[in-house]
Amino acid sequence: MSAWRRWLTGAGLGLGLGLGALGCEAELSHPPVARLSLTPGYVREGDAFVTVVELSGKTSADPFDDPTGKFPLDFKWTLPDGARIESGKVTGAELKIRLAGDRPVDVTLEVTDADGLTASATKRVGIFQP
Repeated sequence: MSAWRRWLTGAGLGLGLGLGALGCEAELSHPPVARLSLTPGYVREGDAFVTVVELSGKTSADPFDDPTGKFPLDFKWTLPDGARIESGKVTGAELKIRLAGDRPVDVTLEVTDADGLTASATKRVGIFQP
């Protein structure tokens, strides 16, 4: 049951208001919004895993179905081949990684809400020459 539907039906509040009473039987659910930030956005060419890149999905949300954030989102990071995890987990909201710095690479965050709906965001970690 979607968070929105739980709110409408008053689940846990004893309101007992069914969607049928509203003339609506459709499941009202929207995907979450995935937001990804990374700092820094560039590593030095040939960095050789020196620079720590901090990834955060903490601002991801389910603003339509769960505006108060009562139901936590599930996170899944997709990292480039060869990335080394400095701290955190690929299933957490935050992660620190190190990269070789041999080419620009993409990092993707996928978030899943309580209804099983997903959204993703991708950002590129660029390369700069010193």
